[in-house]
Amino acid sequence: MTNESQPKDIRSVWQNQKLEGILMPVEEIRRKAVRFERKVFWENALSYLIVLGGGAFFSFHFVLHGPNLLFRVGIGMCVAVMLYLAWQIHHRTPFRQVPANMATVSCLEFHRKELERRRDYHRRFLKLCLVPTIPGWVVLMVAFVQAHPRHLGWRLAVANASAVLIFWIFWSESRWRARKLQHQIDEIDVIQG
Repeated sequence: MTNESQPKDIRSVWQNQKLEGILMPVEEIRRKAVRFERKVFWENALSYLIVLGGGAFFSFHFVLHGPNLLFRVGIGMCVAVMLYLAWQIHHRTPFRQVPANMATVSCLEFHRKELERRRDYHRRFLKLCLVPTIPGWVVLMVAFVQAHPRHLGWRLAVANASAVLIFWIFWSESRWRARKLQHQIDEIDVIQG
């Protein structure tokens, strides 16, 4: 046996071994589910605050004081997208409380379904949340060009680079969360056998 093949063989033996008799206590399952429940509640609350707070700010400030009609239309489109995002959060990842009288198996299944729902939301984040913002952003950029034709250079570049960076950060973070949730789902699958 060569030195190079030995670690791979040991790793494959370790990874492919049967995990019999590993049971998670009922209270630990419930604790994990309740902890996840609280995390979802606070994540959703923060998302609502950002989305609806941003929508209110844009509505009251820019729609009333925008430099031109096209800019106001673009802001209106962005506000509509923010309301759509709030609906997506509410519809796809609502806060659901773990029932107190649930048996171990049903609590584990409930927790797994909640993890799957949240994972699927994060996997579709680009399509559900980021793509709908693009038309409003394009209208805003055209309105900015019309309102300030002399300031096209660095301001427009900074605005677009900032938007791309923010979109990339949100998308990357969402992909990371989806992988993390999938790992937790895989742990439950091991427990269930």
